[in-house]
Amino acid sequence: MVMEEALPTYQSMANWFESARDVTGADGTAWARWICRWSAEENRHGDVLNRYMYLSGRLDMRQVERTVHRLISSGMAMHAPVSDTV
Repeated sequence: MVMEEALPTYQSMANWFESARDVTGADGTAWARWICRWSAEENRHGDVLNRYMYLSGRLDMRQVERTVHRLISSGMAMHAPVSDTV
């Protein structure tokens, strides 16, 4: 749930792969569309889990929000991949 807060970063990194080449975030290539749909679906999972944890009272949501804030404020070094071949 916490890691999904960084989905925009993960999507941006995936867009750098040569097969996606999604510079604008709205490219029509198959991989670019898949990356957008994947991140949208993962975001929905995070939202549902967050709401469940909030309503069930199983977590200290204040601490969760602090953790999310630390994750986002620490940033992430984004480096273009050397190659997207496996």
